[in-house]
Amino acid sequence: MKRLLFLMILLNVSNSIQAAEWSNTNIQLLSGNSFTNPFTGKDNIKKETLTFEHVSGWAYGDNFFFLDVLNFDNWEGQELYFEWHPRISMGKIFNFANKDVFLQDVYLAMEINRGAVAGGAASAAYLYGIGFDFTIPGFNVFGLNAYIKDTLSIDAIAFMFTTFWATDFMLGSTRWTFSGYLEYHTEEKENVNNVKKAHIQFAPQVLLDLGHFWGVKDKILAGTEYIFWSKKYGAEVGNLENTESNFQMMLKWNL
Repeated sequence: MKRLLFLMILLNVSNSIQAAEWSNTNIQLLSGNSFTNPFTGKDNIKKETLTFEHVSGWAYGDNFFFLDVLNFDNWEGQELYFEWHPRISMGKIFNFANKDVFLQDVYLAMEINRGAVAGGAASAAYLYGIGFDFTIPGFNVFGLNAYIKDTLSIDAIAFMFTTFWATDFMLGSTRWTFSGYLEYHTEEKENVNNVKKAHIQFAPQVLLDLGHFWGVKDKILAGTEYIFWSKKYGAEVGNLENTESNFQMMLKWNL
């Protein structure tokens, strides 16, 4: 029943995307040299990621979508990954959304994600829950989504909490953006042989607006993204902590 409700809501949202009131689509290129193979512990792995990202808002909600195409240096890692985050605004439907108060809006929030790994393995999960947008001084966007997570490869339910933000600021004559997310996943345990450990992901981005120097704001940006991921993929490898913590260079082009 929950799957049917989830799919019906996604269908309703997809029928409304063409009526977008605002939207942004961008392409990102990221490259780093200090990644670790979570299955062997081998360090200093190079990873390059090409990301297609889209966010838009419509009369009764918003959508966020991204597709990662990953290239790892000489080890079998995840090659394709995408997420879709549609949300339906309770504030717009029931006429209480207000950007001038602390709690701007409340949403019915959903997510679907899928990944394809070299060698034929794949992953998929459905999430459903509630979302909030907040008015925080100094931030253009600040939100929180709380989900029930159903990963198809494990017969267990987990909870996931995601906070996200975006802002811009000036340093002298230069313009910068600061955005990112922080996620916490609870443990998923089917049995002692099929367990995904509780883990945290943290990914802030600091980018210099290059186009601002030529009077074209928010077109081409460059900078860095920091990645922290405890117990990557919810896995432990022997005595290894399996924690990812490194920087990668980033170039972003808003189409």
